[in-house]
Amino acid sequence: AAEQDKHYLFNFIYGSLEEYTNSVNDTSYLLEKCVQDNAPLPKLYISCGTADSLLPANKAFVEKARSLGYQVKFHIEKEMGHAWRFWDLEIEKLLRSLL
Repeated sequence: AAEQDKHYLFNFIYGSLEEYTNSVNDTSYLLEKCVQDNAPLPKLYISCGTADSLLPANKAFVEKARSLGYQVKFHIEKEMGHAWRFWDLEIEKLLRSLL
């Protein structure tokens, strides 16, 4: 049931996989497009908790971004999940680093 819920949620947010692929919602596509367009590559800050089911996807994204020449600061926090409490802490860290 959980896997079915993930598919439903993905389709609800992004549409079908066909609609998602190579669209503005496809982060892999956007990484490649910036490189192909010779656009300035933004520095990326990515943070994910070890209890977040999206950790493998985040690791793959970071690997791809780095392979394309992006500067990526990647932070993995033990025992944190996909939750506002963690995001608030990380947003605060990021903002402090920018000032």
